[in-house]
Amino acid sequence: MHTKRKTAAAIGALLAPVLAVSLPAGSADAHGYISSPPSRQAQCAAGL
Repeated sequence: MHTKRKTAAAIGALLAPVLAVSLPAGSADAHGYISSPPSRQAQCAAGL
């Protein structure tokens, strides 16, 4: 019984990274900074 369990664990350990890399990733929509109210970054970008 231990051999089957070890074999299944080894197969899972080999397949997990392959699945993680091959699945498509969603886009990130929350990156950047806000411009209203003006943040320090927005004021700097506007030259104020």
